[in-house]
This record gives sequence, structure tokens and C-alpha cells, in this order.
Amino acid sequence: MKFNYFKKGSVLLIASMLLLMIAGFYACSKKGTSNDDDIKYDSTPVSNLKTTKTLTYLYQISGFKTIAGQQGKAYWQPMKDITGRYPGLFGEDFSFAPFFGGADMAASRQLLSEECKTRWNQGQLIALMWHPCPPTMAEPCAFEGNVKSKLSDAQWTELITDGTPLNTAWKARMDAIIPYIQDMKNNGVEILWRPFPEMNQGAFWCGGRSGPNGTAKLYQMMHDYFVKTKGLTNLIWVWNLQDFGSLASDLQTYDPGSDYYDVLSLDVYWSDGTGLTATKYNLIVNKAGTKPIGIAESDVLYTAADFTSQPRWSYFMGWRELTQQKNSNQRISDIYNAPNSVTLDRMPGWK
Repeated sequence: MKFNYFKKGSVLLIASMLLLMIAGFYACSKKGTSNDDDIKYDSTPVSNLKTTKTLTYLYQISGFKTIAGQQGKAYWQPMKDITGRYPGLFGEDFSFAPFFGGADMAASRQLLSEECKTRWNQGQLIALMWHPCPPTMAEPCAFEGNVKSKLSDAQWTELITDGTPLNTAWKARMDAIIPYIQDMKNNGVEILWRPFPEMNQGAFWCGGRSGPNGTAKLYQMMHDYFVKTKGLTNLIWVWNLQDFGSLASDLQTYDPGSDYYDVLSLDVYWSDGTGLTATKYNLIVNKAGTKPIGIAESDVLYTAADFTSQPRWSYFMGWRELTQQKNSNQRISDIYNAPNSVTLDRMPGWK
């Protein structure tokens, strides 16, 4: 387009108008930063992104709000009793044993699906992880000695090689949970999906294998199987690491590729003795780019001041019994009632 028809001074006028428009847009984009102005869900999808409600909302709050979450159904009501508010984010595990309440794995997983449907309809976000049993043994299995075990290098190569016995067994293991994810999809439930917790954690049979044919490869295989083969479009893929001293290199070593994850998360257990430092935060932010980031597990809860100085954390998840073991009731109450925390009563709802 040519602009030679402008009269003298028009360029300055238009430039001024553009600046005012930009300022107005910025003010609107920060809606919700006021203590009294909670964010309302805007169903308009973020450009060039998945059009899930969950991911859109995480982008909307990134930079100035953090959703309070709690892992484990049994530890949900205590948060309300302590703080006067329910968490905005519900976390559970597809698990290695039927500990959710069912008599067997299938019954337990169906109960979990029903629970997630109920909670989604109440306006909560849903975060599910999976500690799978290794494909060398049957379900259910124990955590110690089974989930926490090792495959030999030869077994790992067989696992990631299509059509081999271990690869076929692994697909059958994934197939066992797909009906419950599909059930949630059919009922409109979206899931922050963290299938391999702490990919740099060598204690787990599926973790701690570096390089392109290591744990990242297994993550990619699951992603492609679930999304491309099975059509599970209700999953928001969460790449997750633990806060080891090797975090800077682990972010390169275990990277499944930007196309394979929607959210980058960190488990913070003071694994290197330092907690939630600015260094860790900056490493995660720099790696994630514009993608949302979250604290997928933590024992010590952080403060409103922490999330003010590290505002890109979109959510945090207290870990089961450790939330009460590692934090005073006052500390829990303070973060749940902080103006930059999002609890269930502050969630926008998904209707």
C-alpha cells in the first residue's frame, strides 16, 4: 500500500494514534492484575495454538496469576479446611496400583475418570500424571522395585523398536488407559497430561535415559500414539523435569522437541538444596519461550512474593501429604488467599 497521499503532519498524527491504541491494548491485556479484578475466561483461542480452554487460560494468566493445586483426592478437603478455599487445580495419578478406590485397575481408573468429569464441571483444571509399570511385568505393580527399577540397554532398545515383544507390550499398557482418557474427552474434559514425571529422574525405569533414543524418545512415541493414532485431542502435553543440580544440561538432554509439549514444568523438592531459585526459574522460562510453565510437584509451598518475583509460573501443585507435613497452616493459608493466587472460587468455569 502506498502512503504518498498523506498531508504534512499526518504521519505524526497516525503514529500518536497507534501509540494510544497499543497502550489501550496493553491495559486490556493486563486485566486481572488488580487484586479486586479476577480474570474471566475468554474463549477466543490464542493465535496459532491449540484451541483448548485449559491452554488458552494458562496463556491468559501467565505473568501475573498462579493457580493453586493439590495432588491427591484425599488431600483436597484439608486445603479448604485450612484456607477457606478449594484449590483450582486437581491432580491425580493413573497409577501402577488400584489405590484410587477401585477393586482393580480398571475400576480404579473408571472412578478417576468420573471424578475428573465432576471436577471439570465444577470449574477445576485437571492434571493427571502416570507412573506406569514397566512393560517387562504385569499390572498392578509395586512402586519400590517395579516403577523404581531398571531396564537393560538391550531391553530399552527393544522397547523403542516398533513391532518387538516389549514394544507391543508397551502399546498394550498404553491401550489400557486410553478408554478412560477417551471417556473424559467424550465429556469435554481436558487434561494437563504429564505421562513421565521427572524425565531426568534415573530412579524410575522410564526416566534418566539421556539422548534422542532415551526417555525423550519414549515420550515422543506416546505422544504420537495417543494423538496421531488414537486421536486424543483433549491432552495438554506437559514436559516435566526435577530440580537437580544438572537442570541446565537436563533441559537439553531430555528435550522431546518443541512440537511435543505444550507446557514445561518443574518438580521442586530442594533436590540440590536450593529450592525455587531465580536461576531455576530463568532456565525454565528461557527454555519454554512463550509456552506456559508450572510447578508440577512441590513439598514446600511458595509465597505470594515468590510468585511476584517469578510471575511466569502458571500453577503450582502441592504433593499429597507433604503439603501439610512441610508447611504450616498459616503458610498454606497465606498462599491460597494471596491476590495473585487462583483458587476454585476465582476460576472462570468452562461452560
